[in-house]
Amino acid sequence: MIAQACLDSGQLGRAELLIAEALEVTSSPFASFYAPEAHRVAAEHRLLIGDLPGAREALRRARSTCLALEAPLESPALHFERNIARTEDALRRETRGARSS
Repeated sequence: MIAQACLDSGQLGRAELLIAEALEVTSSPFASFYAPEAHRVAAEHRLLIGDLPGAREALRRARSTCLALEAPLESPALHFERNIARTEDALRRETRGARSS
């Protein structure tokens, strides 16, 4: 909740640090499960402000935490995969747009 408030107020770096800290201090399945989505949301926020390298890094973290779940195919983690893929597509479009400008 604090990380979301930071995102809402434009404090992306602080939000990402809070996400990382939360994952380090808890072995909660809840925290582990939602980590990919938290990183993906941070990537979308970075895209909105035009921080393409930051968006790429946040997507890398989203993808690696999603893979770390080692979830079976029927798992809701597939929802995160679809969200991550959509955000990656947006990053590719943004990157192409930045190059053609």
